Amino acid sequence: MTKPTVRTGTSPRPEAQPYLEGTGFSVRVRYQGNDIYLSGYKTAAAVQKAARQRRRDIDVYGAPKGRGPDRTTAAQALQDYALVRLRFKKGAVQEAVRMNHYLRAAQLDTLVVKPAMAQAVPAAAPRPGQGPHKETSPQAVHFEVTLQPYQSERTIAPGLHAHRKAQLTKTAGSQKHRAVLATKALGAISRQDMQSYMDAMRAEGVAPATMKLEQSVWRVLFKYAFSKWGWA
Repeated sequence: MTKPTVRTGTSPRPEAQPYLEGTGFSVRVRYQGNDIYLSGYKTAAAVQKAARQRRRDIDVYGAPKGRGPDRTTAAQALQDYALVRLRFKKGAVQEAVRMNHYLRAAQLDTLVVKPAMAQAVPAAAPRPGQGPHKETSPQAVHFEVTLQPYQSERTIAPGLHAHRKAQLTKTAGSQKHRAVLATKALGAISRQDMQSYMDAMRAEGVAPATMKLEQSVWRVLFKYAFSKWGWA
């Protein structure tokens, strides 16, 4: 009688097999207690490579905070970031306006920014494994940041309906890209996704300065997610 194969504790676990999901390949992996879900890859080899990289990232940077980059939409990540960081930023009102475009696209509660009484908050401690922390002094709080329930239609002042309609028609292409980005897992957003969004805005005649502000929203979010949440 053939003896059953016994896997020892040191034997490598087989890789999860990719599968077709929609028009691309996906894979689900559980590694060191962390669920990794990747989708939308052109080939099985590409999604396997990405999964191996995610496992290496966990080995190097530790477990990601919260639900991780594969199970958190970009809009939810923006909302989480805003509630933590915007109160310290002097340009919080303008940033909240730009972020709310994504929150509305994902039908999430939107940001409300109001001036706060002067106060200071101690700097946050660095994540394990990080180098010296630069923020050593207390941070001034400039605003109070809260959420208000999502509304399907924004209130438009009388006389502005025609202007609003023309604006929506003009930006229909970029709005579609924004909606896709807002509801996509942050870890699944690629350079190509961002380039397509920028190209759509450029085709609509959006000013270069406005495009740079839009890019800044994403640059800050990705940097924060990497350094503070461990979302490699």
